[in-house]
Amino acid sequence: MTRFAIVLLVVLAACGQKTSSSDGEGPQGPPGDPGPAGATGPAGAQGPAGPQGAAGPTGATGAMGAEGAAGATGPAGATGAPGAMGATGATGATGATGPAGMPGSTGPAGPQGPMGPPGLNGLENLHPAFSGFTPSSYAGNLAGRSGANQKCASAFAGSHFCTDWEVDETNPPVIATSAWADLGNSDTTTRMFHQFYTTTDIDTCAGWTSSAAGGKPDGFNLQTGEIYTSLGGLATSFVAAGDGGCEVTRSLACCTGGTSVRFRGFTAAKAGNLGGRSGANASCSSAFSGSHMCTHWEADQASISTPIAGTGAWVDLGSSDPSTRMYHEFYTTTDIDTCAGWTSSSASAKPDGFNLQTGEMLTPLGGLADSFVASGDGGCEIARAIACCDGFPPQ
Repeated sequence: MTRFAIVLLVVLAACGQKTSSSDGEGPQGPPGDPGPAGATGPAGAQGPAGPQGAAGPTGATGAMGAEGAAGATGPAGATGAPGAMGATGATGATGATGPAGMPGSTGPAGPQGPMGPPGLNGLENLHPAFSGFTPSSYAGNLAGRSGANQKCASAFAGSHFCTDWEVDETNPPVIATSAWADLGNSDTTTRMFHQFYTTTDIDTCAGWTSSAAGGKPDGFNLQTGEIYTSLGGLATSFVAAGDGGCEVTRSLACCTGGTSVRFRGFTAAKAGNLGGRSGANASCSSAFSGSHMCTHWEADQASISTPIAGTGAWVDLGSSDPSTRMYHEFYTTTDIDTCAGWTSSSASAKPDGFNLQTGEMLTPLGGLADSFVASGDGGCEIARAIACCDGFPPQ
């Protein structure tokens, strides 16, 4: 009850009292002045909450509270992408030397070096020696003289296909059947060790390219091959009429030595203009230190076992006469046998004004020939490797 209500009740009570009057009740007087406020009554029960008012504006951020205690470590998260590499740190101190590792495997053999000075008397290699009979047997097609040399070198490192005179000098051991031997040049007035031959040759199974029993490489005569017999002699492979024996499989007789001339390798292919003999020698020396362009008789003596390209390889025109110290044939830029002194790459040039030029070459079968191709084409325009040699011939 409010203070005003209480005062009003008091006033009304006072006014309700009757005064004694002879005239009865008089008129109601004016209200009196409000009395003093009474004491505050006890608080009434709290009414229900009114609806929530609209949110007020965000207040200013309060000051940061003190850091709480660290919580327990949570599980590790997934690994993130690698960051950019940082700058290289300073080199640390060298650690102690570890134990020696196991030896590595042997590397490939390096290129053959130039020939050293002669030995005590310089004649150690001038006598041929027998290396052995190949463990495999072959019919008469040996892929030429060069193929036969490769087969011997594969069976006995450094060896070549024996010529008949090398077999004769070296006295090979007994063989149960027979073995192939090459047709050699036993003439002591020449530096050439082998007989000249081609694929029309009837004495070497068509230049060691045919395994036919009845082949006639020259169109007329039955072909045969030379063999070392079980009696230690030399003979042809002839069997009977129409059978020259080139189809029979035999081992190859393999030899070493006979000369200190060595084949070193082939240069890159070039046409007949080699810059002269000196330019050709420079090309060889650059490719194989200390070597020079092989003369034809050096290529012959060296019994090359390296495969020869199908185009053949250039060799110089040498002096094959052992009665002279001159190793090369005299020549000039008018020479018709060396592509104008190794200065011309023309197919049809005539350096002397009359004759077509050609060049001396080693054939893919290991024989020697000129580069002639056809009428008007001497072959000097064809790019061929240069055969490179070193060493010294027998005197």
